[in-house]
Amino acid sequence: LTTNTTSSSTEPDWNEQLEKVAAFYASLANFTAFAKCNNFFEIAVVAEKVATTAPCALTRPFAYAYIFRDRPTEQPSRVARGERVLGAGSLRLAVLKYLERDLGAPLYFQLLDSSVTTANNVALQDVAHYILACNTGHSGLKAPANQVLGIQQQVLQQLLRWLEMAAICVADNIQSALFNTGRHQRRVANRLSELNQLHNFSWDLDQRIFCANVPQSNAATISRDQSARTSVLTSFATDLICDSMEKFVRLTMRLELPTKPELIACTWYLDLIATTRIEQHNTITVKSNERGTVVPERKVNKRNGNPLAAPALTSRTMVTATNNTYSRADVARQVADACYMCFAIFQSHNLVSGYDAAVSTSLVSVEQVFDHRFEFFNRVRTPALPPFSACLNRTKQLKDVPLYRLIASIINLSVEVSEIAKSHAVETEANNVYAEEFANLEKSIRALSATVRLLRTLVFPGVAEDNKQEVPNPTAEDITAALSNYELVFDAPYDKSVFIPVLRKKVQ
Repeated sequence: LTTNTTSSSTEPDWNEQLEKVAAFYASLANFTAFAKCNNFFEIAVVAEKVATTAPCALTRPFAYAYIFRDRPTEQPSRVARGERVLGAGSLRLAVLKYLERDLGAPLYFQLLDSSVTTANNVALQDVAHYILACNTGHSGLKAPANQVLGIQQQVLQQLLRWLEMAAICVADNIQSALFNTGRHQRRVANRLSELNQLHNFSWDLDQRIFCANVPQSNAATISRDQSARTSVLTSFATDLICDSMEKFVRLTMRLELPTKPELIACTWYLDLIATTRIEQHNTITVKSNERGTVVPERKVNKRNGNPLAAPALTSRTMVTATNNTYSRADVARQVADACYMCFAIFQSHNLVSGYDAAVSTSLVSVEQVFDHRFEFFNRVRTPALPPFSACLNRTKQLKDVPLYRLIASIINLSVEVSEIAKSHAVETEANNVYAEEFANLEKSIRALSATVRLLRTLVFPGVAEDNKQEVPNPTAEDITAALSNYELVFDAPYDKSVFIPVLRKKVQ
Protein backbone atom coordinates (compact mmCIF):
# COMPACT_ATOMS: atom_id res chain seq x y z
CA LEU A 1 0.00 0.00 0.00
CA THR A 2 1.22 3.38 -0.88
CA THR A 3 -0.02 6.63 0.67
CA ASN A 4 0.35 10.01 -0.90
CA THR A 5 1.74 12.42 1.71
CA THR A 6 1.99 16.12 1.07
CA SER A 7 4.69 18.19 2.70
CA SER A 8 3.39 20.59 5.36
CA SER A 9 6.28 22.98 4.86
CA THR A 10 5.57 25.99 2.72
CA GLU A 11 7.94 28.14 0.81
CA PRO A 12 8.77 31.42 2.56
CA ASP A 13 7.43 34.62 1.09
CA TRP A 14 10.70 36.22 0.03
CA ASN A 15 9.02 39.48 -0.94
CA GLU A 16 7.66 39.84 2.59
CA GLN A 17 11.07 39.05 4.09
CA LEU A 18 12.75 41.62 1.85
CA GLU A 19 10.16 44.22 2.85
CA LYS A 20 10.95 43.59 6.53
CA VAL A 21 14.68 43.95 5.92
CA ALA A 22 14.12 47.16 3.95
CA ALA A 23 11.88 48.53 6.71
CA PHE A 24 14.54 47.69 9.29
CA TYR A 25 17.26 49.56 7.41
CA ALA A 26 14.88 52.47 6.90
CA SER A 27 14.20 52.59 10.64
CA LEU A 28 17.91 52.99 11.33
CA ALA A 29 17.62 56.50 9.90
CA ASN A 30 15.82 57.51 13.10
CA PHE A 31 19.04 56.83 15.03
CA THR A 32 20.54 60.04 13.64
CA ALA A 33 18.09 61.99 15.83
CA PHE A 34 19.95 60.78 18.95
CA ALA A 35 22.88 63.01 18.06
CA LYS A 36 20.57 66.05 18.09
CA CYS A 37 19.23 65.42 21.60
CA ASN A 38 20.11 68.09 24.15
CA ASN A 39 19.05 66.19 27.28
CA PHE A 40 17.82 62.81 28.43
CA PHE A 41 14.16 63.84 28.10
CA GLU A 42 14.70 64.23 24.37
CA ILE A 43 16.60 60.91 24.26
CA ALA A 44 13.52 59.20 25.73
CA VAL A 45 11.31 60.87 23.11
CA VAL A 46 13.50 59.64 20.26
CA ALA A 47 13.72 56.17 21.84
CA GLU A 48 9.93 55.99 21.94
CA LYS A 49 9.75 56.92 18.27
CA VAL A 50 12.34 54.29 17.39
CA ALA A 51 10.48 51.64 19.42
CA THR A 52 7.24 52.29 17.57
CA THR A 53 8.90 51.95 14.17
CA ALA A 54 8.38 48.62 12.42
CA PRO A 55 9.92 46.13 12.67
CA CYS A 56 10.24 47.00 16.35
CA ALA A 57 11.55 43.55 17.34
CA LEU A 58 14.76 44.23 15.41
CA THR A 59 15.00 47.95 16.08
CA ARG A 60 14.78 47.90 19.90
CA PRO A 61 17.93 45.83 20.56
CA PHE A 62 19.95 48.08 18.26
CA ALA A 63 18.55 51.18 19.96
CA TYR A 64 19.33 49.80 23.41
CA ALA A 65 22.89 48.91 22.42
CA TYR A 66 23.37 52.33 20.83
CA ILE A 67 22.12 54.31 23.82
CA PHE A 68 23.73 52.30 26.62
CA ARG A 69 26.99 51.40 24.93
CA ASP A 70 30.38 51.43 26.66
CA ARG A 71 29.02 50.55 30.08
CA PRO A 72 31.90 50.80 32.59
CA THR A 73 32.45 47.98 35.06
CA GLU A 74 33.10 50.32 37.98
CA GLN A 75 31.52 53.68 38.62
CA PRO A 76 34.19 56.36 39.22
CA SER A 77 34.04 58.35 42.43
CA ARG A 78 34.11 61.63 40.53
CA VAL A 79 32.72 62.83 37.22
CA ALA A 80 34.85 63.89 34.26
CA ARG A 81 33.60 66.38 31.70
CA GLY A 82 34.89 64.24 28.82
CA GLU A 83 32.48 61.34 29.37
CA ARG A 84 30.37 60.40 26.39
CA VAL A 85 26.82 61.66 26.19
CA LEU A 86 25.03 58.37 25.58
CA GLY A 87 27.22 56.00 27.57
CA ALA A 88 25.90 54.36 30.76
CA GLY A 89 28.39 56.14 32.97
CA SER A 90 27.62 59.43 31.27
CA LEU A 91 24.04 59.43 32.54
CA ARG A 92 25.44 60.95 35.70
CA LEU A 93 27.20 63.55 33.60
CA ALA A 94 23.98 64.17 31.68
CA VAL A 95 22.18 64.87 34.96
CA LEU A 96 24.89 67.31 36.09
CA LYS A 97 24.88 69.05 32.70
CA TYR A 98 21.12 69.35 32.89
CA LEU A 99 21.39 70.98 36.31
CA GLU A 100 24.06 73.34 35.01
CA ARG A 101 22.64 74.33 31.63
CA ASP A 102 18.86 73.95 31.95
CA LEU A 103 18.42 74.87 35.62
CA GLY A 104 21.36 77.25 36.04
CA ALA A 105 22.97 75.32 38.91
CA PRO A 106 26.68 74.66 38.17
CA LEU A 107 27.54 74.02 41.84
CA TYR A 108 26.88 70.28 41.74
CA PHE A 109 29.25 69.65 38.87
CA GLN A 110 31.88 71.84 40.53
CA LEU A 111 31.65 69.69 43.65
CA LEU A 112 32.25 66.47 41.69
CA ASP A 113 34.67 67.77 39.05
CA SER A 114 37.50 65.24 38.84
CA SER A 115 39.89 67.79 37.34
CA VAL A 116 40.07 69.64 40.70
CA THR A 117 41.44 68.06 43.84
CA THR A 118 39.46 68.11 47.07
CA ALA A 119 41.95 70.47 48.72
CA ASN A 120 41.66 73.02 45.88
CA ASN A 121 37.90 72.75 45.36
CA VAL A 122 36.61 76.19 46.34
CA ALA A 123 32.96 75.21 45.95
CA LEU A 124 33.39 72.22 48.25
CA GLN A 125 35.14 74.37 50.85
CA ASP A 126 32.35 76.96 50.74
CA VAL A 127 29.67 74.31 51.23
CA ALA A 128 31.56 72.74 54.14
CA HIS A 129 32.20 76.10 55.81
CA TYR A 130 28.57 77.16 55.41
CA ILE A 131 27.32 73.89 56.92
CA LEU A 132 29.76 74.35 59.77
CA ALA A 133 28.59 77.91 60.36
CA CYS A 134 24.89 77.01 60.23
CA ASN A 135 25.10 74.00 62.54
CA THR A 136 27.78 75.03 65.05
CA GLY A 137 28.53 78.70 64.38
CA HIS A 138 32.29 77.93 64.34
CA SER A 139 34.78 79.59 62.05
CA GLY A 140 35.72 77.66 58.95
CA LEU A 141 39.34 78.87 59.21
CA LYS A 142 39.75 77.91 62.87
CA ALA A 143 37.88 74.60 62.74
CA PRO A 144 39.99 71.41 62.94
CA ALA A 145 41.06 70.11 59.56
CA ASN A 146 39.59 66.67 60.27
CA GLN A 147 36.18 68.18 60.99
CA VAL A 148 36.15 70.17 57.73
CA LEU A 149 37.41 67.14 55.78
CA GLY A 150 34.70 64.97 57.33
CA ILE A 151 31.99 67.40 56.25
CA GLN A 152 33.45 67.52 52.74
CA GLN A 153 33.46 63.74 52.47
CA GLN A 154 29.88 63.61 53.71
CA VAL A 155 28.79 66.14 51.09
CA LEU A 156 30.50 64.17 48.31
CA GLN A 157 29.07 60.84 49.47
CA GLN A 158 25.53 62.14 49.75
CA LEU A 159 25.71 63.91 46.39
CA LEU A 160 27.14 60.83 44.67
CA ARG A 161 24.37 58.72 46.19
CA TRP A 162 21.77 61.18 44.90
CA LEU A 163 23.43 61.23 41.49
CA GLU A 164 23.38 57.45 41.32
CA MET A 165 19.66 57.37 42.19
CA ALA A 166 18.92 60.07 39.60
CA ALA A 167 20.92 58.24 36.91
CA ILE A 168 19.00 55.02 37.61
CA CYS A 169 15.67 56.83 37.26
CA VAL A 170 16.81 58.48 34.03
CA ALA A 171 18.08 55.16 32.64
CA ASP A 172 14.79 53.46 33.51
CA ASN A 173 12.92 56.28 31.81
CA ILE A 174 14.85 55.71 28.58
CA GLN A 175 14.64 51.90 28.82
CA SER A 176 10.87 52.01 29.33
CA ALA A 177 10.48 54.02 26.14
CA LEU A 178 11.99 51.12 24.16
CA PHE A 179 9.10 48.78 25.06
CA ASN A 180 5.70 48.60 23.41
CA THR A 181 2.94 50.93 24.58
CA GLY A 182 1.38 48.54 27.10
CA ARG A 183 4.61 47.56 28.84
CA HIS A 184 5.81 51.15 28.69
CA GLN A 185 2.71 52.23 30.58
CA ARG A 186 3.16 49.63 33.32
CA ARG A 187 6.87 50.37 33.76
CA VAL A 188 6.08 54.07 34.13
CA ALA A 189 3.55 53.23 36.84
CA ASN A 190 6.02 51.00 38.69
CA ARG A 191 8.71 53.70 38.54
CA LEU A 192 6.74 56.23 40.59
CA SER A 193 7.79 54.62 43.89
CA GLU A 194 11.49 55.05 43.01
CA LEU A 195 10.86 58.61 41.89
CA ASN A 196 9.12 59.35 45.18
CA GLN A 197 12.19 58.06 47.04
CA LEU A 198 14.38 60.31 44.89
CA HIS A 199 12.11 63.26 45.64
CA ASN A 200 12.28 62.66 49.41
CA PHE A 201 16.05 62.26 49.33
CA SER A 202 16.42 65.37 47.17
CA TRP A 203 14.36 67.41 49.61
CA ASP A 204 16.47 66.10 52.49
CA LEU A 205 19.71 67.10 50.73
CA ASP A 206 18.39 70.55 49.87
CA GLN A 207 17.34 71.13 53.45
CA ARG A 208 20.15 69.44 55.36
CA ILE A 209 23.27 69.61 53.16
CA PHE A 210 22.79 72.65 50.96
CA CYS A 211 21.16 74.64 53.74
CA ALA A 212 17.87 75.72 52.25
CA ASN A 213 16.65 75.80 55.86
CA VAL A 214 19.01 78.42 57.21
CA PRO A 215 19.27 78.84 60.99
CA GLN A 216 16.71 80.98 62.72
CA SER A 217 19.26 83.73 63.34
CA ASN A 218 19.70 84.23 59.57
CA ALA A 219 16.06 83.61 58.58
CA ALA A 220 15.29 87.32 58.46
CA THR A 221 17.84 87.87 55.69
CA ILE A 222 16.58 85.02 53.48
CA SER A 223 13.39 85.61 51.50
CA ARG A 224 11.01 82.96 50.27
CA ASP A 225 12.23 83.39 46.69
CA GLN A 226 15.83 82.86 47.78
CA SER A 227 14.88 79.70 49.65
CA ALA A 228 13.08 78.40 46.54
CA ARG A 229 16.15 79.04 44.35
CA THR A 230 18.24 76.65 46.48
CA SER A 231 15.89 73.65 46.09
CA VAL A 232 17.43 72.57 42.79
CA LEU A 233 17.56 68.82 43.48
CA THR A 234 13.94 68.78 44.64
CA SER A 235 12.90 70.64 41.50
CA PHE A 236 14.75 68.11 39.34
CA ALA A 237 12.99 65.19 41.06
CA THR A 238 9.62 66.92 40.68
CA ASP A 239 10.35 67.37 36.98
CA LEU A 240 10.97 63.63 36.58
CA ILE A 241 7.76 62.82 38.48
CA CYS A 242 5.67 65.18 36.33
CA ASP A 243 7.21 63.72 33.17
CA SER A 244 6.34 60.17 34.26
CA MET A 245 2.80 61.06 35.32
CA GLU A 246 2.17 62.84 32.04
CA LYS A 247 3.50 59.84 30.12
CA PHE A 248 1.23 57.46 32.01
CA VAL A 249 -1.87 59.55 31.29
CA ARG A 250 -0.96 59.93 27.62
CA LEU A 251 -0.16 56.23 27.21
CA THR A 252 -3.45 55.35 28.91
CA MET A 253 -5.30 57.54 26.41
CA ARG A 254 -3.24 56.16 23.53
CA LEU A 255 -4.31 52.62 24.51
CA GLU A 256 -7.93 53.86 24.56
CA LEU A 257 -8.50 52.50 28.06
CA PRO A 258 -10.56 55.40 29.53
CA THR A 259 -14.25 55.71 28.79
CA LYS A 260 -15.65 58.92 27.34
CA PRO A 261 -16.44 60.53 30.74
CA GLU A 262 -12.94 59.60 31.93
CA LEU A 263 -11.34 61.33 28.96
CA ILE A 264 -12.51 64.67 30.34
CA ALA A 265 -10.77 64.02 33.68
CA CYS A 266 -7.65 62.69 31.89
CA THR A 267 -7.42 65.92 29.90
CA TRP A 268 -7.77 67.89 33.12
CA TYR A 269 -4.96 65.81 34.69
CA LEU A 270 -2.69 66.64 31.76
CA ASP A 271 -3.45 70.32 32.32
CA LEU A 272 -2.69 70.11 36.07
CA ILE A 273 0.55 68.12 35.62
CA ALA A 274 1.91 70.43 32.92
CA THR A 275 0.94 73.49 34.98
CA THR A 276 2.85 72.14 37.99
CA ARG A 277 5.88 71.42 35.81
CA ILE A 278 5.95 74.87 34.23
CA GLU A 279 5.41 76.66 37.56
CA GLN A 280 8.18 74.62 39.16
CA HIS A 281 10.57 75.50 36.34
CA ASN A 282 9.66 79.19 36.48
CA THR A 283 10.17 79.21 40.24
CA ILE A 284 13.60 77.60 40.21
CA THR A 285 14.92 79.53 37.19
CA VAL A 286 16.88 82.70 37.91
CA LYS A 287 15.58 85.71 35.99
CA SER A 288 17.81 88.31 34.37
CA ASN A 289 16.94 91.00 36.92
CA GLU A 290 17.44 88.79 39.97
CA ARG A 291 21.22 88.56 39.90
CA GLY A 292 22.48 90.66 42.79
CA THR A 293 19.03 90.99 44.41
CA VAL A 294 17.31 87.63 44.90
CA VAL A 295 20.56 85.82 44.06
CA PRO A 296 23.39 87.61 45.93
CA GLU A 297 27.00 87.63 44.89
CA ARG A 298 29.47 85.28 46.57
CA LYS A 299 30.90 86.98 49.65
CA VAL A 300 33.07 85.46 52.36
CA ASN A 301 33.60 86.79 55.86
CA LYS A 302 37.31 87.60 56.01
CA ARG A 303 37.49 87.07 59.76
CA ASN A 304 36.13 83.50 59.92
CA GLY A 305 36.16 82.42 56.25
CA ASN A 306 32.46 81.51 56.22
CA PRO A 307 30.26 82.39 53.22
CA LEU A 308 27.62 84.99 53.99
CA ALA A 309 24.99 83.15 51.94
CA ALA A 310 24.38 79.55 50.90
CA PRO A 311 26.65 78.49 48.00
CA ALA A 312 23.64 76.72 46.46
CA LEU A 313 22.10 80.19 46.10
CA THR A 314 25.09 82.38 45.22
CA SER A 315 26.28 79.96 42.50
CA ARG A 316 22.97 80.11 40.58
CA THR A 317 23.21 81.49 37.05
CA MET A 318 20.71 82.70 34.49
CA VAL A 319 19.53 80.11 31.95
CA THR A 320 20.26 81.26 28.41
CA ALA A 321 19.65 78.08 26.40
CA THR A 322 16.12 77.37 25.12
CA ASN A 323 14.73 74.15 26.53
CA ASN A 324 12.37 72.59 24.01
CA THR A 325 11.10 70.17 26.67
CA TYR A 326 9.46 72.96 28.65
CA SER A 327 8.29 74.69 25.47
CA ARG A 328 6.47 71.52 24.43
CA ALA A 329 5.05 71.12 27.95
CA ASP A 330 3.74 74.68 27.87
CA VAL A 331 2.04 74.22 24.48
CA ALA A 332 0.62 70.84 25.56
CA ARG A 333 -0.74 72.47 28.73
CA GLN A 334 -2.61 75.13 26.77
CA VAL A 335 -3.96 72.54 24.33
CA ALA A 336 -5.17 70.39 27.25
CA ASP A 337 -6.75 73.45 28.86
CA ALA A 338 -8.65 74.32 25.69
CA CYS A 339 -9.76 70.70 25.19
CA TYR A 340 -10.97 70.44 28.77
CA MET A 341 -12.99 73.66 28.51
CA CYS A 342 -14.57 72.37 25.31
CA PHE A 343 -15.30 69.01 26.94
CA ALA A 344 -16.86 70.86 29.88
CA ILE A 345 -19.24 72.74 27.57
CA PHE A 346 -20.57 69.51 26.08
CA GLN A 347 -20.76 67.74 29.44
CA SER A 348 -22.43 70.61 31.29
CA HIS A 349 -25.17 70.72 28.66
CA ASN A 350 -25.69 66.93 28.81
CA LEU A 351 -24.27 66.25 25.38
CA VAL A 352 -21.89 63.52 26.59
CA SER A 353 -24.21 61.58 28.87
CA GLY A 354 -25.60 59.32 26.14
CA TYR A 355 -22.20 58.20 24.97
CA ASP A 356 -21.57 55.40 27.43
CA ALA A 357 -24.77 53.49 27.98
CA ALA A 358 -22.78 50.51 29.27
CA VAL A 359 -21.14 52.67 31.91
CA SER A 360 -24.46 54.04 33.17
CA THR A 361 -25.75 50.50 33.81
CA SER A 362 -22.50 49.22 35.31
CA LEU A 363 -22.25 48.15 38.95
CA VAL A 364 -19.09 50.25 39.31
CA SER A 365 -19.36 53.99 38.81
CA VAL A 366 -17.12 55.98 36.50
CA GLU A 367 -15.70 57.82 39.51
CA GLN A 368 -14.61 54.56 41.17
CA VAL A 369 -13.05 53.26 37.95
CA PHE A 370 -11.11 56.47 37.34
CA ASP A 371 -9.88 56.81 40.93
CA HIS A 372 -8.77 53.17 40.91
CA ARG A 373 -7.02 53.59 37.55
CA PHE A 374 -4.90 56.46 38.88
CA GLU A 375 -4.74 55.35 42.51
CA PHE A 376 -0.96 54.96 42.49
CA PHE A 377 -0.60 58.71 41.85
CA ASN A 378 -1.16 59.06 45.59
CA ARG A 379 2.35 57.64 46.15
CA VAL A 380 3.89 61.02 45.33
CA ARG A 381 3.45 64.28 47.20
CA THR A 382 3.98 66.65 44.28
CA PRO A 383 1.92 67.13 42.24
CA ALA A 384 -1.09 66.16 44.36
CA LEU A 385 -3.90 65.48 41.88
CA PRO A 386 -7.53 65.75 43.02
CA PRO A 387 -10.03 62.89 42.58
CA PHE A 388 -12.62 62.50 39.84
CA SER A 389 -15.29 64.24 41.92
CA ALA A 390 -13.25 67.47 41.87
CA CYS A 391 -13.31 67.40 38.07
CA LEU A 392 -17.09 67.09 38.10
CA ASN A 393 -17.41 69.99 40.54
CA ARG A 394 -15.18 72.19 38.39
CA THR A 395 -17.20 71.28 35.30
CA LYS A 396 -20.39 72.30 37.09
CA GLN A 397 -18.81 75.62 38.02
CA LEU A 398 -18.06 76.34 34.37
CA LYS A 399 -21.78 76.05 33.69
CA ASP A 400 -22.28 79.36 35.50
CA VAL A 401 -20.04 81.13 32.96
CA PRO A 402 -21.96 82.58 29.98
CA LEU A 403 -21.72 80.11 27.13
CA TYR A 404 -20.86 82.68 24.46
CA ARG A 405 -18.03 84.11 26.57
CA LEU A 406 -16.66 80.61 27.21
CA ILE A 407 -16.76 79.75 23.50
CA ALA A 408 -15.05 83.05 22.61
CA SER A 409 -12.27 82.42 25.15
CA ILE A 410 -11.64 78.95 23.71
CA ILE A 411 -11.44 80.38 20.18
CA ASN A 412 -9.02 83.11 21.25
CA LEU A 413 -6.89 80.58 23.15
CA SER A 414 -6.84 78.18 20.21
CA VAL A 415 -5.69 80.92 17.83
CA GLU A 416 -2.90 81.94 20.20
CA VAL A 417 -1.76 78.38 20.86
CA SER A 418 -1.87 77.55 17.16
CA GLU A 419 0.54 80.38 16.35
CA ILE A 420 2.87 79.39 19.21
CA ALA A 421 2.90 75.71 18.22
CA LYS A 422 3.47 76.59 14.57
CA SER A 423 6.41 78.84 15.40
CA HIS A 424 7.96 76.16 17.64
CA ALA A 425 7.49 73.57 14.89
CA VAL A 426 9.42 75.76 12.46
CA GLU A 427 12.16 76.53 14.99
CA THR A 428 12.68 72.87 15.93
CA GLU A 429 12.42 71.48 12.42
CA ALA A 430 16.18 71.05 12.24
CA ASN A 431 16.23 69.46 15.70
CA ASN A 432 13.67 66.85 14.63
CA VAL A 433 12.92 65.80 18.22
CA TYR A 434 9.80 67.80 19.08
CA ALA A 435 9.00 69.14 15.60
CA GLU A 436 6.48 66.39 14.90
CA GLU A 437 4.80 66.85 18.29
CA PHE A 438 4.53 70.60 17.82
CA ALA A 439 3.00 70.04 14.39
CA ASN A 440 0.46 67.53 15.76
CA LEU A 441 -0.47 69.87 18.61
CA GLU A 442 -0.95 72.71 16.13
CA LYS A 443 -3.21 70.56 13.96
CA SER A 444 -5.18 69.35 16.99
CA ILE A 445 -5.83 72.85 18.29
CA ARG A 446 -6.94 73.96 14.83
CA ALA A 447 -9.39 71.04 14.65
CA LEU A 448 -10.67 71.97 18.12
CA SER A 449 -11.10 75.57 16.99
CA ALA A 450 -13.14 74.40 14.01
CA THR A 451 -15.44 72.42 16.34
CA VAL A 452 -15.97 75.38 18.66
CA ARG A 453 -16.61 77.77 15.75
CA LEU A 454 -19.20 75.36 14.36
CA LEU A 455 -20.80 75.13 17.81
CA ARG A 456 -21.01 78.93 17.99
CA THR A 457 -22.58 79.12 14.54
CA LEU A 458 -25.22 76.51 15.41
CA VAL A 459 -26.09 77.74 18.90
CA PHE A 460 -25.82 81.49 18.17
CA PRO A 461 -26.88 81.74 14.52
CA GLY A 462 -27.70 85.44 14.48
CA VAL A 463 -24.61 86.69 16.33
CA ALA A 464 -21.66 88.11 14.39
CA GLU A 465 -18.25 86.55 14.84
CA ASP A 466 -16.67 89.82 16.00
CA ASN A 467 -19.36 90.47 18.60
CA LYS A 468 -17.95 91.82 21.89
CA GLN A 469 -21.19 92.15 23.85
CA GLU A 470 -22.75 89.70 26.26
CA VAL A 471 -25.15 87.19 24.74
CA PRO A 472 -27.74 85.42 26.92
CA ASN A 473 -27.45 81.67 27.29
CA PRO A 474 -29.83 79.62 25.14
CA THR A 475 -32.08 77.09 26.80
CA ALA A 476 -31.30 73.40 26.88
CA GLU A 477 -34.08 72.76 24.37
CA ASP A 478 -32.61 75.30 21.95
CA ILE A 479 -29.15 73.71 22.18
CA THR A 480 -30.59 70.24 21.64
CA ALA A 481 -32.56 71.44 18.63
CA ALA A 482 -29.53 73.24 17.16
CA LEU A 483 -27.38 70.12 17.42
CA SER A 484 -30.08 67.63 16.43
CA ASN A 485 -28.45 66.96 13.05
CA TYR A 486 -24.97 66.51 14.52
CA GLU A 487 -23.33 63.88 16.67
CA LEU A 488 -20.46 64.35 19.11
CA VAL A 489 -17.40 62.18 18.48
CA PHE A 490 -14.24 61.94 20.59
CA ASP A 491 -11.41 61.65 18.11
CA ALA A 492 -7.60 61.80 18.09
CA PRO A 493 -6.83 62.41 14.42
CA TYR A 494 -3.25 63.64 14.75
CA ASP A 495 -1.93 62.54 18.14
CA LYS A 496 -3.39 59.40 19.70
CA SER A 497 -3.03 60.94 23.17
CA VAL A 498 -4.80 64.22 22.32
CA PHE A 499 -8.54 63.60 22.12
CA ILE A 500 -10.70 66.44 20.87
CA PRO A 501 -14.51 66.69 20.55
CA VAL A 502 -15.67 66.72 16.94
CA LEU A 503 -19.15 67.58 15.68
CA ARG A 504 -20.06 65.42 12.69
CA LYS A 505 -23.23 65.56 10.68
CA LYS A 506 -25.45 62.56 11.14
CA VAL A 507 -25.78 60.20 8.22
CA GLN A 508 -29.41 59.99 7.18
